[in-house]
Amino acid sequence: MEESSQAGVVAFLSDSKTHGGAPVERMSTHGAHIFLAGDRAYKLKRAIKLPFFDFSTVAKRRAMLENELRVNKPIAPAIYLEVRPICSGLDGALSFGGRGAVLDWVLVMTRFDQSRLFYQIAMRGPWMKGSSTISPNLSPPRTALRRLSNSR
Repeated sequence: MEESSQAGVVAFLSDSKTHGGAPVERMSTHGAHIFLAGDRAYKLKRAIKLPFFDFSTVAKRRAMLENELRVNKPIAPAIYLEVRPICSGLDGALSFGGRGAVLDWVLVMTRFDQSRLFYQIAMRGPWMKGSSTISPNLSPPRTALRRLSNSR
């Protein structure tokens, strides 16, 4: 499957009507498109195959999203919610779930303040200003890592 075959799903997720009229912000990485709308974030794996990952089929993308949910939910249960299908109805209209054919899958997450992303915290850290001390902002990641290691 080529990424161009996801055009309908990308258009659906980009449409504010899909999200009750909430404006949609889209970000893309080498492996995914993330759609931020209202209090939710939706991650769609891109239909691509690279030497270090293969998201070329709907089944592979679903499996990767389910694995991402399984790994991350113990660390951040309030953020990682579910893996949900995007379906095409008998009339061709796309929807989350439903009786139609599954076109793709998304990881549904609670949207959070982007300033809480680790790279944003790192950019604000004291080491960026020449200090050798560790920022107290690193306490939440340490707590999450402890939680992860204790859940294994």
